[in-house]
Amino acid sequence: MEAVQRDWRLSRPDGRFLKFDEELGRGSFKTVYRGLDTETGVAVAWCELQENKLNKIERQRFREEAVMLKGLQHPNIVRFYDYWESQEHAGKKKCIVLVTELMTSGTLKMYLKRFKRINIKVLKSWCRQILKGLSFLHSRDPPVIHRDLKCDNIFITGTTGSVKIGDLGLATLKNKSYAKSVIGTPEFMAPEMYEEMYDESVDVYAFGMCLLEMVTGEYPYCECQFPAQIYRKVTTGVKPECFYRIPPQYPEIREIIDRCTRVRKEERATVKSLLADDFFIPEELLGIRIEIKNREIDLNEANTEIQMQLRVFDEKKRKQYRFKENEGLQFAFDIESDKAEEVVQQMIEQQHIPDQDTAMITKLIKDKVKAFKRDREVRHAEIKRHREEEARRLEEAQIRNEIALRGRKDRVRSLSFLVFSRWSFFLRAHFICDCVSCRLDTTHKTVTFQFAPDSDQPSVIAEKLVLQAIREDPARAVGTKFVISISATDAPFITALKNSANAIPQMKGGNISPPSVDILFSSLNGQPIQLSNKIFDDDGSPTIVPSGMQKPVNE
Repeated sequence: MEAVQRDWRLSRPDGRFLKFDEELGRGSFKTVYRGLDTETGVAVAWCELQENKLNKIERQRFREEAVMLKGLQHPNIVRFYDYWESQEHAGKKKCIVLVTELMTSGTLKMYLKRFKRINIKVLKSWCRQILKGLSFLHSRDPPVIHRDLKCDNIFITGTTGSVKIGDLGLATLKNKSYAKSVIGTPEFMAPEMYEEMYDESVDVYAFGMCLLEMVTGEYPYCECQFPAQIYRKVTTGVKPECFYRIPPQYPEIREIIDRCTRVRKEERATVKSLLADDFFIPEELLGIRIEIKNREIDLNEANTEIQMQLRVFDEKKRKQYRFKENEGLQFAFDIESDKAEEVVQQMIEQQHIPDQDTAMITKLIKDKVKAFKRDREVRHAEIKRHREEEARRLEEAQIRNEIALRGRKDRVRSLSFLVFSRWSFFLRAHFICDCVSCRLDTTHKTVTFQFAPDSDQPSVIAEKLVLQAIREDPARAVGTKFVISISATDAPFITALKNSANAIPQMKGGNISPPSVDILFSSLNGQPIQLSNKIFDDDGSPTIVPSGMQKPVNE
């Protein structure tokens, strides 16, 4: 006790917890010291959060969470003992103190760095314990969301091998509405967290990323250099590159990670369904597994018949089934027409298996087929989407190549073209991509055409349309009006418009001259430039402008 009195620096107001001057770790806004619970004599972690880095709302949230966290007691959750706000002392600033269970054996992240390969039985044990901890949090009323689950926040007890979820200071309560704040690590954040509208399924997504790091030893999305790159991949459903480096002998792990990290949270597995998955059930409790032999190939196909295999891992059961150590029972199953009960009954009748595990094997087959059909539907949807995206990319590349070959550098940003008299028509093309479809509606017909802003000349198209209309009925085509938006480098375009206007033939009436081509330049650099012509009727008087259009001034 003398050593304790010599080393301790601070204590809780009631004196129960002592802080030693031994720093265990430091983060962006917290520092962890060794502490002691004087009532039990157990070492604890004394965490100090810098109060100046938390606003009033965040401090209030910590107060609310502290009450909730003190009530969370589970074998797979790091114990939270107490919380208080300390005042300035001996020149030290105010801070928030959290006292938690002390985990001295390190984090799961540290183990992964130390041991490149994890035994599959150990991995299963860790995953089961993580899932049990999440199940406990999500079963609270209201559910508790961790929001920042990752291998750095999962602690291992070296003596027992038990796993505990820690760093619950970022946990939040799910109220009647969704949680509405973005806190987390980008590599482990589900897409909906960026939208600030999420529920406890984000912890399932993060668990999938933890499992991916455990099985590959690689940090998810380590190929990305910036958070923005991660965001684009996450929100579009692009898996980390290490996902495709999962060892081929673990197809079940690949399947589980895929189910956990779906973009749509409705398609993700739940903690309950994961705990019930054959992969996470201890083999000593089950002893039997149903596998799909060519699962990855069959997922991409449309065949209804798949090859399945029954394997027995329990040594006692293996003797009952009369299987050798590496032997299994292979059978075909039609996912549309076959029934699990009938297939299992046929196995029993043919004396391939004993009848004491009928119900269990039937359930395993049903669960495996159900999961396969669901995953095939998702896979086919992904394949269809990728094909459509690839077709779109090829089309865009083809258009760009054509534009490059034409060598056109000028770009017209937008064009509105209007021609009217007794019959009127309107054409508007708004360019938002490399190639657009345009439609010209008149009282007589409809004309459609393709237009590439980077290569085609709007003046040429406008000239052809105007002259074609005038040739069809020169007596009634009495004027034009153009409103365009161009850049200062488009002098050739202006010249073409002048030539187009001058090409309009002379109207009826000997004393009527062709429309003038006075160009009123209001501004350049992308601002509207108005090119106006006098508009006359057949008798030489100004035409009646349709409703909604400004009547031109007769000069």
